[in-house]
Amino acid sequence: MKKRLLINLGLSLLCIIGVGLGLSTTITAKTTGDVPAVAKATGYRLVNQDAQVWTKPYIAGLDNVKSENTKQIQGYMIRLTEQVKINGTKYYLGVFPGSGKSAGWIKATDLKTPQYFWTKATGGKYINVKKTKNLNVEVSLKKQRVYLKSGHKVVYTMMASTGKKTSKTPKGHYTLHSGGKWFWSAAYGGAKYWREFAAGGYYFHTIDTVSPNGKYSVVNGNKLGQAVSHGCVRLSIADAKWFYKNMPNGVKVYVH
Repeated sequence: MKKRLLINLGLSLLCIIGVGLGLSTTITAKTTGDVPAVAKATGYRLVNQDAQVWTKPYIAGLDNVKSENTKQIQGYMIRLTEQVKINGTKYYLGVFPGSGKSAGWIKATDLKTPQYFWTKATGGKYINVKKTKNLNVEVSLKKQRVYLKSGHKVVYTMMASTGKKTSKTPKGHYTLHSGGKWFWSAAYGGAKYWREFAAGGYYFHTIDTVSPNGKYSVVNGNKLGQAVSHGCVRLSIADAKWFYKNMPNGVKVYVH
């Protein structure tokens, strides 16, 4: 009994000292408001247009803050990283597929599974290029990403697939040119929504198609994010279509 009393007094003093010194303390208690240990999660999900996005799994009665990324991710796709079940309700932590930046915690009921992840936007809500100063494009062969930048600042990130070892995407500084809605080559196949950036037929375009202006290759679509192209820069269908329609001619492109 004396030992238990001393322990309780010690904990009380520790809390008082922590408050006096301005230290933050975490107290864990076995109540219905506790957050259980999180588990890993994988896959892609589409976020409902009116979904609530939180900085942590929402628990009624406990402080919580809505994610600053709420408007950027509502109606767009996330990649799952963690999951937790609280009082019978499952929550997922999602990140922007392109950048890997945390989007926030969302209830499972506010998510749905896309048939093919490579058909969707991979960076959340698109930017307004007309309001983006010093717009330029950077392609990372190492990370398999396309960065839209305002000067040196990254403002949007897309997943990509660049050239494989036997047909590498050329490194260097280039300029973005016009393109077309689709192309087809007997030797290399085709794709849709293309924009040329380097002489010799190097484009930004969608996942490749299996026939002229035809259906997309599911096999190659599932490889988005890997270096598997013939040298062009593949993007998701949504990203390529947006890129084709919105990116101005003359924008500088840096591939490294």
